[in-house]
Amino acid sequence: MRIWDVENQANTMTYEGLINQATGMRWSPKGDLLGVMVKGGNMIVFDPRKEGEAMLGKAHLGPKA
Repeated sequence: MRIWDVENQANTMTYEGLINQATGMRWSPKGDLLGVMVKGGNMIVFDPRKEGEAMLGKAHLGPKA
């Protein structure tokens, strides 16, 4: 997963090693965290100001969100 700076047309951050294929993502309302849903019902939260994931957990128990 990459964070892209549109104004400078450059990659600013790359997160490697997602536990599965990403199916969706959304910035928090304040824009300080990024949540990524991955196959298998897990959600990974990233803080773009730091390296690595901030939190990893089960988002839902069923096969569909």
